Amino acid sequence: MEQTAEKDMEISKSRVNAQRWDKLMIRRWDEWWLGKNNHVFVGVLSKNNQNQWSLGNVVDVMKGMDSDNPSKPFGGIEEFDISPDNKEVAITTQVGRDLAWSTDLNIYLVNLEDLKVLPSLFYFYRIFVAQMHYL
Repeated sequence: MEQTAEKDMEISKSRVNAQRWDKLMIRRWDEWWLGKNNHVFVGVLSKNNQNQWSLGNVVDVMKGMDSDNPSKPFGGIEEFDISPDNKEVAITTQVGRDLAWSTDLNIYLVNLEDLKVLPSLFYFYRIFVAQMHYL
């Protein structure tokens, strides 16, 4: 989050108005793509003995993913959920370089212990259907 604030400050001080894009989806609906993504974060919420709340150990569960959750511009909290045992987060997002040609959102599971992202659940569905064909 500090990096985003630093980048925003750098852009606001720059006298250059030009932008360079190396992939499509430079504009979605009513806004330009400015290199920022919506990401899901998890953390530990705790209350101290003075009845004050604090949030610690905040982690970006989508670290390294060039994608949005919630999706822009209409996505919301319905696009992610935490498992009952608090060990996984399911997120929907669109990844890849063909964002301008597709509107699909796939579901990914993120293991909160090691932050490994499992492939899209759609991938497993295709394998399941293919194997059912042979039963």
